Amino acid sequence: MKILLVSATALEIAPTLSYLQTVCNEKKLYTTAHPHIDVLITGIGIPAASYYLGKYLNNSYDWVINAGIAGCFQSDISIGEVVHVSQDGFVELGKIQNGVFSSFIEKQVMRKEDIYFENTGVPGSQKLHSLLKVNGITVNTTNNLRKEVLEKLSYIPHTESMEGAAVMYACRQENIPCLQIRSISNYVEEQDTKKWNIPLAVNNLNEALQEILKELSA
Repeated sequence: MKILLVSATALEIAPTLSYLQTVCNEKKLYTTAHPHIDVLITGIGIPAASYYLGKYLNNSYDWVINAGIAGCFQSDISIGEVVHVSQDGFVELGKIQNGVFSSFIEKQVMRKEDIYFENTGVPGSQKLHSLLKVNGITVNTTNNLRKEVLEKLSYIPHTESMEGAAVMYACRQENIPCLQIRSISNYVEEQDTKKWNIPLAVNNLNEALQEILKELSA
């Protein structure tokens, strides 16, 4: 099984990069001591994720795993908890007129399936199946979504990231199964970064990620 591990930054998966004994052979693509796993560090945001996935994603991969930290909308999910994001979408695609947001779905400019995406299958990983399954949204500006945007979603979001839906979209277009796992570093409404816990989120993410990789590459 050939796996492409995708993350926005090396920081988010640094322990796993060490575990995999990575060597950078391209600007963004890393090879590893594990011949069935490659690592792609795209950079932050939808444009960077889209470009580098377009450059390196190909049908030699059986699975794509998108891993990173995320903000959380739900206070009943703990800081540091690792979750399985099963749905994600580009929620900001729409029109603002007279201060009111309307999705392109409402305007019939785009279809729901053009904006929202689901994981295409789930591998047989005990660790993955033990994670809480949540809904995500992908945004360009964190902590600044208009209330009416969230109110018009077709589902209640648990997490936000800046790349997740881009990865899901690319994999759907290439018909490659993908999954997204995230660890909660902060609550979305919390502006005080002193209350964030990125080290805990990174540690927990990588512990779970390495277990999943061991199961899938066994």
